[in-house]
Amino acid sequence: MKRFPIAAFLMFFLLTACGGTSPVSVTPSSLPAEERTPLPAATATANPAALETATPTPAVPTLLLVAPTGCATPYETFCQGLEARAVAQNWQVSQVDALPAFLPSQTQAVVLLPGLQDLSQVMSQVGDVPVLAVGYTDAPAMPNLSVLDPQGATLEKRAFLAGYIAALATEDWRTGIVVPAASGEGTALQNAFLQGTTYFCGLCRPAYPPFHTYPVVAVHTEGNATQTLQTLADQAVATAYLPASLSEDTALLEAIAQASLQWIVEGQTPATLQDMLVARIFPSPASALDALWPALTGGDAVHLPMPIGVDAPGLSPGRLRLAQDVATDLMEGRISVQQP
Repeated sequence: MKRFPIAAFLMFFLLTACGGTSPVSVTPSSLPAEERTPLPAATATANPAALETATPTPAVPTLLLVAPTGCATPYETFCQGLEARAVAQNWQVSQVDALPAFLPSQTQAVVLLPGLQDLSQVMSQVGDVPVLAVGYTDAPAMPNLSVLDPQGATLEKRAFLAGYIAALATEDWRTGIVVPAASGEGTALQNAFLQGTTYFCGLCRPAYPPFHTYPVVAVHTEGNATQTLQTLADQAVATAYLPASLSEDTALLEAIAQASLQWIVEGQTPATLQDMLVARIFPSPASALDALWPALTGGDAVHLPMPIGVDAPGLSPGRLRLAQDVATDLMEGRISVQQP
């Protein structure tokens, strides 16, 4: 019985040792105020996208067109074609009536129509920017200057083409020309017109009376318009050519309006001749754009003659094409207007 107290004591000791202590959860709120440590505040992080700098829009390449407002005749079609080609190349056209003292940095080329600025002054301003001078003569040879020279469409070439069209459009080739008496160009006009008719119809002999030698030449003296036209009527002329030098003779134009003739004119058609018009011959800078544009945008310099255009309400489409082909051959030197 003495062993019972010892066994009981050992049992009590073992149970106490195995019990341990329960864990205590400590939170900041359970600590004294002086022992609490504040948590760090959250810091806002900048949005990288918001920090990016906006990329500036690149300047649009610009073609400076120095021209009168509206591009006066005969350059309307040229200006339209120029703008269409610029837009196709993602350029913009800026039309001004004078070249600025300092070119905008995005200027890719300059096109200059005649009558507004001195060409040498322009070339001194542009540096190495390509320039196209339209309708300028005696232009200097420069590596960045292209020229469309009006002297290519000479008086003789225009008269030759008028003679060809007159024969092409007229039954029995009854053609004529009015030449100014007080001008040295009369003989040159007459000879070139004759060559043009001969190029189409050879001897140009009528098959039916009245039999006259064609073409008929009517020499016009100022103030004598009635007699000029009577010369044509007396020899049964059906189609006549009025050169550019006589296109502003008011008395002659009034007399023409009363005559029963068809006419070939140059430049703008006088209002009194609208219903009598067979064909109109005019400078055609737009026809040269296909050759000029690659040179202008490629940095090359070319010197081309001004093409001759033909507008012919009195011709069939087939005959108009023949006239246009002859105009091209004249400008490209395949037909000579020199007398044999």
